[in-house]
Amino acid sequence: MDKAQILERLKTHLQQLKNTHKAPRNEVSIEWVTQICNLIGIPKDYAPLCEQILSYKPLTRLVWLHMAECTGCSESFLRLDKPGVESLLLEYISLEYHETIMGAVGFNAKQCLHDTLKEEFILVIEGGVSLGENAYFLTSGADSTNGENECLEVARHAQAIFAIGTCSSFGGVQAAYPNPTQSQGISTFLRQPIVNIPGCPPSEANMIGSLMYYILLQEIPPCDSLNRPLWSYGKNLHEMCERKAKFESGDFVESFDDERLQDGYCLYKVGCKGPYVANNCPKVKFNAKTSWPVRAGHGCIACSEPDFWDSFGKIEEPINNANAYIKDKKPLKSLPLVHRLDDTLLDSTLCLELDSLSDTRIYSQEKQNLNLLAVSFYANLSALLPYLASKNKLGARLVENYHKWRLKEELESVLDSESAEDSISHNASDMLKLVGMMFGKSLNHAQVLDLAQSYLFPHISKLDFKLTTKDNGGCEIEVNKSLRLPLCYLLGGLEIEGVAYSVVSSICEILALALVELCKIYNISQVAFKGDLMQNPLIQDRLATYLPKWLKVV
Repeated sequence: MDKAQILERLKTHLQQLKNTHKAPRNEVSIEWVTQICNLIGIPKDYAPLCEQILSYKPLTRLVWLHMAECTGCSESFLRLDKPGVESLLLEYISLEYHETIMGAVGFNAKQCLHDTLKEEFILVIEGGVSLGENAYFLTSGADSTNGENECLEVARHAQAIFAIGTCSSFGGVQAAYPNPTQSQGISTFLRQPIVNIPGCPPSEANMIGSLMYYILLQEIPPCDSLNRPLWSYGKNLHEMCERKAKFESGDFVESFDDERLQDGYCLYKVGCKGPYVANNCPKVKFNAKTSWPVRAGHGCIACSEPDFWDSFGKIEEPINNANAYIKDKKPLKSLPLVHRLDDTLLDSTLCLELDSLSDTRIYSQEKQNLNLLAVSFYANLSALLPYLASKNKLGARLVENYHKWRLKEELESVLDSESAEDSISHNASDMLKLVGMMFGKSLNHAQVLDLAQSYLFPHISKLDFKLTTKDNGGCEIEVNKSLRLPLCYLLGGLEIEGVAYSVVSSICEILALALVELCKIYNISQVAFKGDLMQNPLIQDRLATYLPKWLKVV
């Protein structure tokens, strides 16, 4: 929602409450309400409106179900600060059912639950669930109800459903290979919309913030493709990390007893998964904003990502093939293969030409001589390294660390073999050969693509390419600055397969974005592909992943 929609929603909600309740129920801390508004994306000017809503609104009933979990999410919830959880439960929320902290037991506890189903309430589910013939693994309570049936019964009556923690969101540790109980996340079997609040555990701020968003605006927050609220999971954790500058300068701790850990050196080399994670941990922290794992000295373990126990490899090492638990290669998507484009489609199709021997181009079939894509970069280390070193102190330090990593004779041999005259390239695929140069290997496009395709992880160490639209109706991709990142990951211990996969994915992502922007400019909804590299299965898979569904491939 934009600001106007949020304002209208709040005004309508307040008027509904005033029509029903003639006087405020209690006083509300404007300071706390302002903090909540800042957290969840409500403009601070609307905080007085939110204060009035909470002062008139009756306590919101909350049912909290425990499934297969460790109760760590409840522990995080109980560490709410300013106000404390006791104020929350007495002034804003009525916790009708929570097996860990409620006073009732046995049949009386279940009676509390069934009585609440007759009223309006929000449902929170903590933990994964086994289904069907495996449902007996989670049987509890005085009436011996299994988790699947209890979730289905309570969810039918709920106004909104929040899956709290990674177990509830995606299955968590119970669903880790070989998953003997066949545990699953809640959204796999409930038909209602689910808001996932993953983390092991999530911060108390992410839990309370999402609940308060619904309480104030009477709708669930905008979510990403994994049903995670954008206000809390919409940004990359690595971009907010206090150790990011050390990452970009190539300064990494070598072990957990490295004295440089106290100086803020990056933890990627000892397994930090921050670049692959969407979460706001550096911002909200844990335990009343006391700290968070990276600040405390241990890398992020990607606990808010799906299947993190299996798909991120060993916790304290970079995600290289040697560290993969599962050795099966990923299935790859493919694009339609057409040998000749129908003449009737020529005037309504944009073509991307990705070839190892010619410049990367995007053009309309009608005007094939007009390239709508501008891309240029230093395609060899002899030109790239001085450029990166000249940009800022971080770049200079990164190049210095890279020189230390490479044997001097080895590096000089590679640089001497490069031609300075051919340093500028307009062919995006030349970035693949550049990856080989960085690792001291002379590899062609096909060899680097093979290395990328052998990577066992579905996680991308993205390059930060920048796309700009030009006044002439074309697009330009800024490349040179982004080529510092393969060096950062290389120095951080990511092996060539992972770096190659990241470069291939990032190239395909930015080219897909360029196609989308140009299609919007020229009101075209069809694209075609040409060039020898388009025969590569990984490139087809990456483009098929990044192209939106409304864009038809012909």
